[in-house]
Amino acid sequence: MRNSGMLALLLSLSSPALAADYAVFAPKNLQVDKLAERSAPPAEAAVVDRARQALQRRPAPLATVHIEGALPGQGIQVASIKALQDLPTARDLAIAWRLTGDRRYLEQAERYLSAWAGTYQLSMNPIDETGFEDLILAYDLAEEALTPGTRHVVDTLLRHMATDYLDAMETGKVPRPQTLTNNWQSHRIKLATLASFQLGEPTLIARSRAAYERQIAANLRADGSVLDFGMRDALHYVVYDLEPLLTAAYAAKVHGQDWYRLTSPEGANLPGALNWLLPYARGEKTHVEFARSVVPFDRQRREAGLADYQNDNWKPAEAANLFALASLLDPSYVSIRDQLLAIPGAKASEAWLLLGGGTPQATGQVPAIAMMATALRSTDLEGSTRFYTQGLGMTVAGHHQTAMYDELILGFGGSRTPPLVVLLKLRSGKLPPARITQGAPEKIILTVADADALAAKLKAAGYGPTAVQHNAAAKVKQFFVSDPDGNRFEITERQADR
Repeated sequence: MRNSGMLALLLSLSSPALAADYAVFAPKNLQVDKLAERSAPPAEAAVVDRARQALQRRPAPLATVHIEGALPGQGIQVASIKALQDLPTARDLAIAWRLTGDRRYLEQAERYLSAWAGTYQLSMNPIDETGFEDLILAYDLAEEALTPGTRHVVDTLLRHMATDYLDAMETGKVPRPQTLTNNWQSHRIKLATLASFQLGEPTLIARSRAAYERQIAANLRADGSVLDFGMRDALHYVVYDLEPLLTAAYAAKVHGQDWYRLTSPEGANLPGALNWLLPYARGEKTHVEFARSVVPFDRQRREAGLADYQNDNWKPAEAANLFALASLLDPSYVSIRDQLLAIPGAKASEAWLLLGGGTPQATGQVPAIAMMATALRSTDLEGSTRFYTQGLGMTVAGHHQTAMYDELILGFGGSRTPPLVVLLKLRSGKLPPARITQGAPEKIILTVADADALAAKLKAAGYGPTAVQHNAAAKVKQFFVSDPDGNRFEITERQADR
């Protein structure tokens, strides 16, 4: 793997033997691995590019934010969404400093951390404040190089975050008592856990673990379903409920504690919940979202026309970040993570993809034989790159040059994990395109979660896919498309029983 050197350094962040004064990443054990000295993977370059654009941007903290329960344009929802973008920006700046060694990124990250910690007043609404995860990750990476004044204001904010959320969960004194077992509680636990580990206080960590165990018992079912699915009838809320619990479990893991496998007396645990969701993520099962939700706000959002809350089939791409996190706790989820990240538009936090181990490999024996890559001719690498990246959603995983060929390596999900596509272009002379006649059997078969969406995207980009055909007997949708050199692809969507 091209970025194995960087990953070896960054994986040192997750050593359980380190002092407990970090949430997830222990920056004092990270050596700077400069991008200029190697070929940067796309995800790293994207983080640094965003950070570069933020160097001249001023932080714009608010004393309070409110997005929960608000339709677009209501109250301070718009201003809050805009202001909260500062938090992932602070994280990007801190990552960029660690990747490049350029202190401009550190200094700007400190401006963002100081401004928000010195201005923001906790509202104790975990939906409004769940994004402060990114501020904590930024602090992990930058803390040792920050001024004492900035460390003081950030530590003060995190102490209030940990103690106030834990007090509220333990006493039950929250504005809406019904949120003590639903996804709100999962987000409270995430924030309290990250803040407690960052402060390195054993008592707070123990209280966070107790809250986590209570939530596993109250929210997760022995069959793998979660409380929120019964209330909202939406896989969207299964993901939203499990992500913060996985984040807390990962923070515990890097401190040598196994919360991931903690099991309730009824037999519920996180692995069971992930495995319950897995057939939907793979496209083997489908689910119409919010059809039987008992929460009025779901109906209000649907009637307001919000796309993510319509009674449509759930899109597996929504689970990409969830399974990126899960793969850090259990490498058996690497394959589904990469499958989901290959879907156009799917996203996962670079904090997990880069700092949490990049592209962890499944453990166990290497198979005696396995497909590694398909090598295809290209007469125009630039045009071919557009087809595979903009059309099929692949990413450039590397370049290689031999005496005869220029080689471009493409992968799914930003990694060099097989299967790969290798494009070969003669360095001198020219090969004719690989024109495959209509009806010929030669083709490459790809499986996707949404054939209609990919066909529409390819058509809009001018690549001329065939019409999507629905084979009800075989329970598949499929269409065909060729790359600029005539290499033919069959794109197939498997459909489960409805």
